[in-house]
Amino acid sequence: MSGRILVFACFVAALAGGFRPAAAVTPTTAVVHGMHPIAGDKPVPGKWLPPGSFDPDGGPSSVVFPPQKITLRFNHKKHVKEAGATCATCHGKAKTSKVADDDLLPAGTTCDACHDTDHTDLKAVKGGSDEMGQCAFCHLGYRASAPNRVAALELPKPNMRFNHKAHLDRNIQCGHCHGSVDELELATRDQLPRMKGCFNCHNMSGAAQGQAKSACNVCQSASPPTTARYAPAAIPSATAPTAMTARSAPAACTPTTGFRCTPSRPARTIRAARAAIKSSSSVSRVTSVWG
Repeated sequence: MSGRILVFACFVAALAGGFRPAAAVTPTTAVVHGMHPIAGDKPVPGKWLPPGSFDPDGGPSSVVFPPQKITLRFNHKKHVKEAGATCATCHGKAKTSKVADDDLLPAGTTCDACHDTDHTDLKAVKGGSDEMGQCAFCHLGYRASAPNRVAALELPKPNMRFNHKAHLDRNIQCGHCHGSVDELELATRDQLPRMKGCFNCHNMSGAAQGQAKSACNVCQSASPPTTARYAPAAIPSATAPTAMTARSAPAACTPTTGFRCTPSRPARTIRAARAAIKSSSSVSRVTSVWG
């Protein structure tokens, strides 16, 4: 009898174990790239911030560079290191820009070759055939129920004077002022120049200074900045940027050896990179902020 009882007890125990609730599984959240300078909104290392940045760094002057509202998703590191893009691929207008008020963001047509989109008519933009060609892939908050309407991108004009062409003509490259953009994803105002970095050249003496004078009125403007709003009613002609990062300033006003503004790659080279972008595991879906 005792043997039967023991067998029965073991059977009941086994049966009870089968109905025991399974251990809780912690859901994993996929990392969405292109939403922050570094995936997961991790802090940007000081060495990637613009020359003249402090440690810790509070960003550029809000008087010179007012706060921005970036409504785009963009991954600079991916475009540079995987797709072979350069600064000039998207920001080629910087080579001829002589005033800080110039709009140096790329037109939507710049994206068409790789994303299979058509921004020729901003009132009737055509999306691509796959996920990365859909409007919501780059435009945060885009709703299919309101086609050709995207959230406004607000980039206030800087309260300063600046001539990109003059600096590029002297071989002062993009990273000299904006830092290691090629190491970052989304570019924010934190990648805009620091005055301390400017003085590496503008506060030199003798022939080394050249025409980089240090008087306040060389760069500072007395006019208050104005806010630039892009495409409140249509797909904007711009599809990314704002600014980026890198730290240690050069000891003298010499050409940088890091991230360079090299000539734009041929369109066929960009198209060839499309497959690499599409197949990359870092391409993730953006969740609409409209819910």
